[in-house]
Amino acid sequence: MIAAALEPSALHELYLAAKERGLEALVEVHDAQELTSLLNCFTPEIIGVNNRDLRTFQTNLHVTATLAPNIPRNAVLISESGVHRAQDVQFLLEQGAHAALVGEALICAADKRQKICDLFGKGVNANAARP
Repeated sequence: MIAAALEPSALHELYLAAKERGLEALVEVHDAQELTSLLNCFTPEIIGVNNRDLRTFQTNLHVTATLAPNIPRNAVLISESGVHRAQDVQFLLEQGAHAALVGEALICAADKRQKICDLFGKGVNANAARP
């Protein structure tokens, strides 16, 4: 669910409808205003931070770094977009992300298995993620 697409109250209704049907819903934000509006209405169990600005399609991993301190500790934080290297994954983990959504890097990789190993294999310290 994309916070920018709906008013927080409508988003909350959809979120509750999903939960009633046994679904876990990820709610996606991109900036501090979206996050604040969301958290003033409700706190989803899973919050995605989209590092891609959907207006310009530019990515910036510092979006996650900026928003992570304001995401409740009991929420799962997933950093979305802009992940291309193991260093990106490590950076996001150090910012408090529990997981990273990788799209473009995998789509463009000739050897997808190797790309996954490169991103999440040796050298990435998963213990850096927040508890």
